[in-house]
Amino acid sequence: MRSKIKEINTRLQESVTQKNYLELRYYDGGRTKTARLPTTSLVNEGHVYGRDEDKKAIVNLLLGAGSGDSQLSVIPILAMGGMGKTTLAQLVYNDHDVNRHFDIKAWIYVSDDFDIIYFKSILKNILFGKKFLFILDDVWNENYNNWTVLQRPFEFGAPGSKVVVTTRNDGVSSLMGTTPSYKLKELSPNAGLHVFTQHALGATDFSEYLELQEIGQKIIEMCKGLPLVAKELGGHLRTKHNHDQWKHMLYSNIRDIPEEKSAIIPTLRLSYQYLPSQLKRCFAYFSILVADPRVARDYFLW
Repeated sequence: MRSKIKEINTRLQESVTQKNYLELRYYDGGRTKTARLPTTSLVNEGHVYGRDEDKKAIVNLLLGAGSGDSQLSVIPILAMGGMGKTTLAQLVYNDHDVNRHFDIKAWIYVSDDFDIIYFKSILKNILFGKKFLFILDDVWNENYNNWTVLQRPFEFGAPGSKVVVTTRNDGVSSLMGTTPSYKLKELSPNAGLHVFTQHALGATDFSEYLELQEIGQKIIEMCKGLPLVAKELGGHLRTKHNHDQWKHMLYSNIRDIPEEKSAIIPTLRLSYQYLPSQLKRCFAYFSILVADPRVARDYFLW
């Protein structure tokens, strides 16, 4: 036994030495959290493009025929990161007809640090007998017990009450939803153009910057219909109206943009952190095979 303990101690010491050499950090088995600012219900509707039909569809689910029959309906908005789920929820939340339809509205940024116990304790008396609309933005937790605890105060509201959940996680939408998930799609090319030029040029098209139109269209194609990417790349070029600077952006790797100046990589990394371990390995292996930075960038965005 003594020799076995000595052998184990030797192996442990070797592991500690390797850990220090590789500068590994402690990981508690949970998911690494990325610092993000909490979302709010505020939105500048004049800077949102291509979501009119999506907004109409969600509003119809909230106000349509039969909306008063059930005690509570939960409507998931499902899409990958950067697709505009939060923006769509903001548009719905601020809709005039929605405001008139519900007695109480509340916007709650959930994420990972949400305090279920505190939230539950303040709701029952507030919601009793009232028709309410709650937006639960950025939900990740797939724990069924947590959802049942969170749901209890909602049961004291009036029939026709609604909860809209935004999530990238199909498991969350299946767990919480009482209706099929509303799967948000990419922006149309025209809407993507408006988003990009709004942030890059302070305009809705290239009419005053014709020398940038050709290269700008190629950058927009690179955005793959993702509003977040169009916004971030446009914002990065906002003070750079030189053709060579735009060309440099087109042929650069998105990962070269400092993270403190962009939300693209942190947003996509969060999706990666929530992948099952076997898919993380697959993703890492795939990244080795994709040697061309432009090809890697396009696949990474998808």
